[in-house]
Amino acid sequence: MGSGLLAMFHLLKLTIMDVHELSREQLVELKQYYLEQLANEGTFAEVLDVDYNEPSYYDLANADEIVPDCVIFKNYEGVCFVNDDFFCTDYI
Repeated sequence: MGSGLLAMFHLLKLTIMDVHELSREQLVELKQYYLEQLANEGTFAEVLDVDYNEPSYYDLANADEIVPDCVIFKNYEGVCFVNDDFFCTDYI
């Protein structure tokens, strides 16, 4: 990341985090997004080995148990996050 972009984040008081630095709430929200992303790509049923094509409310509510942390770490490795990326921390 360029020094100009880092300076802008510092000015805006945004903390840059990688996927391993996310809070549990942020990680769960990312897991929910991941399930929705699989549905949008048309791979939900195949990846989760189920007979339906999009996440149910149950799936979203239980995303933390359904999607292992390691799957999220692998899929979002190298992505930079800030608190504003998440609804659960957009008030911070």
